[in-house]
Amino acid sequence: MANRHKNRYHNLKLRGSHTTFAEGMGKLVKILDHEPAVESFTLGFITTRPGKGSYGRLAVRIFRERGNLLLKASKSSAFQEFRVFGNNINRLAKNLERRFQEKGIEIKA
Repeated sequence: MANRHKNRYHNLKLRGSHTTFAEGMGKLVKILDHEPAVESFTLGFITTRPGKGSYGRLAVRIFRERGNLLLKASKSSAFQEFRVFGNNINRLAKNLERRFQEKGIEIKA
């Protein structure tokens, strides 16, 4: 089930017309919104695959791309991509890895 609780989060940095995030991804949205190194982020489409996923734990893969980070997040059988924008992509990736670990989000290789 998807969430559209825009008022629950600041979402000052959320860009684009697609503002729905998968259930359980709110923790990730909140971290992205509050991280100073994040200038903005966009949400990708939500996909589900029964029998696949991170078994109830929120897990993230971080990919460095030219000009942005691509985060592939999963929780249970829901998958969603996030594009994260900032000035220094390498520093941004390190900051997010640290924040995710502090909040108990698994970082997949």
